[in-house]
This record gives sequence, structure tokens and C-alpha cells, in this order.
Amino acid sequence: MKRYPQLLLLSILGLALSTAAVAQEEAKTVVRAEIHGLKSTKGKLYCSIYAKAEGWPAKSALQNQTLVIRGKDAVCTFEGLKAGTYAVSVLHDENGNGEMDYGAFGAPAEGWASSNNVPHTFSGPDFQESSFALKAGETKVLSLEVHN
Repeated sequence: MKRYPQLLLLSILGLALSTAAVAQEEAKTVVRAEIHGLKSTKGKLYCSIYAKAEGWPAKSALQNQTLVIRGKDAVCTFEGLKAGTYAVSVLHDENGNGEMDYGAFGAPAEGWASSNNVPHTFSGPDFQESSFALKAGETKVLSLEVHN
């Protein structure tokens, strides 16, 4: 009968260690988006990561970042992610109005990028084209080329 409190204590300790290991693994799961080819330092750079197609690429992002542009390249880092499927979108909002602007024929008038660098002339790629798998504990480095 004296073993019962010891077994209970060991079970609780094991659960606590397991929970801590999972939390630590998620904290180490990172996506680093290295953005190249910005046209200017005007405006701001908006980076977003999505875990689902709904809202892609303008609403319902899992995480968002806004960067001041200091050169032709920038980096957005998304941390604390779980293993799963993700996609990253980037907007170089040169005029600072907070949204993508389009030209007369519907082509984007401001720089944009997405994971997997799928080129489209008159529309952006969909979530599936831009998605990638992220494993637990992984640091995924993406190289995104801005379409201007």
C-alpha cells in the first residue's frame, strides 16, 4: 500500500516532464522567411503565416508581422508553431495604405511574395501552392523572392 503514493507521484512527474517537453518542442518550431528583392525602402513590409486556406492571403493569419524596410532584403521569423502545414505571404505596401494595390489590368501594383515562390501574373498563388510541411522542433528557412 505504501507504493501507491510513490506511483502517483511518479505518474504526475512523468506527465509534467512530458508536457514540458512538448511545450519546449513547440517553442523551438520556427519558420524564418528570408525576403529578397524589395524594390525600395518606402512603406512597410507585412508578413503573415497561415495554417489553413480560409482567409489566405489577407485575413485570418495565425501570426502577423510589420517591418520597417531598411534595404533590399528583410527577415520575418514566426515562432512557437506546432507541427503542421503552413504558408507565408508577404506584401510590400509601398504607399502605406495597408492593402495590396492593383494596376489597370488587375496585376498587383506593389511587391508581394509567398512561400514556394509560385509565380502568377494576375493573381497570387493559392494556399495549397504556397504550403509546406513543418515538423515539430524544426527550423524551416524559406527564401522568398518579391514579385514587383
